[in-house]
Amino acid sequence: MKPTFIALLALCLCLPLAGADKKKPGTVLWEFQTEGLVHPSPAIGSDGTVYVGSGFKLYAIKTDSKGLAKSPWPMRGQNARHTGRVMGAREGKPLITTDFKSLKTLAEKGDARAQHNLGNKYAKGEGVLEDYVTAFAWLNIAAANGIADANKAKLSLRTNMTPDQIAKAQELSKEMVKKNPKLINNK
Repeated sequence: MKPTFIALLALCLCLPLAGADKKKPGTVLWEFQTEGLVHPSPAIGSDGTVYVGSGFKLYAIKTDSKGLAKSPWPMRGQNARHTGRVMGAREGKPLITTDFKSLKTLAEKGDARAQHNLGNKYAKGEGVLEDYVTAFAWLNIAAANGIADANKAKLSLRTNMTPDQIAKAQELSKEMVKKNPKLINNK
């Protein structure tokens, strides 16, 4: 991208627009003709203005938003279905949190749903570095504990793994269970 375009975008994201609060939501506040085709992801300014590129133009659009979310992370306290909770395997009660550290603690105590979610976090790199081998190992354990979705996640994950990585993941899950037999629920 051209340095002037980057500087303009940075300026737009940092400064609230004068008179923006007098316009209706959805109103184009301004547009800027660029020298080349624009393919940026939409961005939200601190005042709630949405900045989006299309074709050879950059647009600023007024919204009803009062600004950025108070949460430091848009998915904080959410799961993939946006229900805001993850179900515990044994109690059938929502887990209090979905953060990595709490999930790992529950998973290590044998909570199959937490094991499944922890495997997904490793697979997606959410709250931890992306690690397909560790993800597959946790999903393998969750599947052994009866979580059908863990088997589906394993099948999907296999498409991104080499045979050597899959073998390492199988071995890792065996080592994990050997070190901590509580990982497997013996109901």
